[in-house]
Amino acid sequence: MNAKLMFKKYWPLIIVLLIGGSLRLYGLLNAPISLFSDEVDMGYQAYSLIKTGCDYSGNCLPVQFHSFSDVQPGIPIYFIALANLLGVPMDLAIRLVPALFGLLGILMTYLMIERLISKKIFDIHLPGAGLFGALILALIPWHVTYSRIGFSLAMLYFFVTAGFYFFAEYLIKRRNLFLYLSFIFLGLTPMVYNTAKMSILFYPFVLLLFPGAFDLFKKNLNFKVGLVAMFIPLAIMFLGGGTTARFDYISIFSDPTAPTEINYQRLLDSGPSAGVGSSPSLATKFFHNKPLWFGNNLLSNVFGLLSTDFLFTKGDPNQRHSPANSGMLYRTLAPILLVGIYFLIRFRHNRILSILGLLTLVAISTSAITREGASHASRSFMMLLPIIVIGGVGLAYLKETQKIIFSLVSLILVIEAGFFVHDYWYHYRYDSAGSWSYGMKEVIQSAQKYPGQPIIISPKNENPIIFYAYYNRFDPRRFQQFIKDHALFNSMEGKNNLEGNRIGDTDFYIATLVDMNNKVENLLPNAVYYLTHLETINSSVRSVSTNSDIITLPSGKPLFYEIHF
Repeated sequence: MNAKLMFKKYWPLIIVLLIGGSLRLYGLLNAPISLFSDEVDMGYQAYSLIKTGCDYSGNCLPVQFHSFSDVQPGIPIYFIALANLLGVPMDLAIRLVPALFGLLGILMTYLMIERLISKKIFDIHLPGAGLFGALILALIPWHVTYSRIGFSLAMLYFFVTAGFYFFAEYLIKRRNLFLYLSFIFLGLTPMVYNTAKMSILFYPFVLLLFPGAFDLFKKNLNFKVGLVAMFIPLAIMFLGGGTTARFDYISIFSDPTAPTEINYQRLLDSGPSAGVGSSPSLATKFFHNKPLWFGNNLLSNVFGLLSTDFLFTKGDPNQRHSPANSGMLYRTLAPILLVGIYFLIRFRHNRILSILGLLTLVAISTSAITREGASHASRSFMMLLPIIVIGGVGLAYLKETQKIIFSLVSLILVIEAGFFVHDYWYHYRYDSAGSWSYGMKEVIQSAQKYPGQPIIISPKNENPIIFYAYYNRFDPRRFQQFIKDHALFNSMEGKNNLEGNRIGDTDFYIATLVDMNNKVENLLPNAVYYLTHLETINSSVRSVSTNSDIITLPSGKPLFYEIHF
């Protein structure tokens, strides 16, 4: 098929891809307004990988990168390193990789839905369902937001949809190549994002629900071997260690506040007359115990993720995950989803409903079992996949049966998208500046004006260590040696009037002044101090020093003062 015929056949899809691409690729380094610490961490990991073949903790060719407070799956960082090696500046590479995978996710959504509704799979007679699913994905805030930041969720979405697409291709064409590709994409998902370490356990059940899949599984040895092989990456990660560290930290089952809260409720039951050390009654133990406490939190998280507040009106309260007062989805999508569910139920498409229900349950559970999981857009991100399929089906069904309503709903959807884009660029970009570590890059750049002088940066706003390493392109080998020798953080313990740490044997200190009210005699000679706004205005430090520069938010609010004694 030549280019002219291709365009004639696929011009609606091309337009959708152009819209999706513009929303994801334009001004990547301007909105959000700065690189967050996690993004900078990935950038320095990629820089260390390029320079040494190891992460900055010294683990060579890792499948998981060991950062200060987390263990990060490796594939996104390898892609960032590759983009940088191909000439993309590192700052841009951090965000370009997820943006490109976000765009590929739109294309893969179209391909996947078209295969799912085909006669040889679920036999759903709705022309345009794939195109409408791709359009919804191209426009909705949840996917747009995560495609523009250095988080790997847009990449995860692509890997999962690619896995299901190739599996559907295998069922249609019975070529083992598609089976292998399906298992490769799904098997690699734990190396893309941490929640997939749990989700992958359910993917075999999802695949076996496809029409004819279970019969093929019984007959085809490649199918059996492939399902087992799909778990090899996960096994490698477990053998490498640290795989469950993040979950152990955020799980509701490891919440350190649980015993205190349960004991407090038991104390209330006992009443004011209960003596010190008295034992709670059997009834009190029945109503206040760990299983019930965890169960209540779990249910609260589930209902929170399914609430209209989270999905359609308020979104995630964390401004890095969602603009304030903006749902993860457009309100217009609510009736579209209801129409899609109605269609699937009315025409007895029970098997695809089972698959979409299972995928929804898996996506919800990965967030629901964690603290703050009731409205966590990152951990519940893969809820998007069943939502997009149902939305595409609903919009296609409206087009087939209610063309006027279809046109009206489509128009409102586009208008909502316009309002979101306006808010994202002209309000959210500045309102969220504090949530995106704005000012940390500026502090490091300001400190670069004083080579050879001791630099002290206060950690009261945010620990600047990773920003210092990244923006100074600090030698990763030296950084690795500091970690190996347990010499990265060296406590000052009040020496030179500093409370905090010296980094290795450098002239960089992450510390605050012990005495901010008087100039003491044992200050570091010729040092430059960057103190936070609150530290400065709540002390008399300015009366015994000079301010050379003030680093502010775009709103003009001071963040750091550059202090010289």
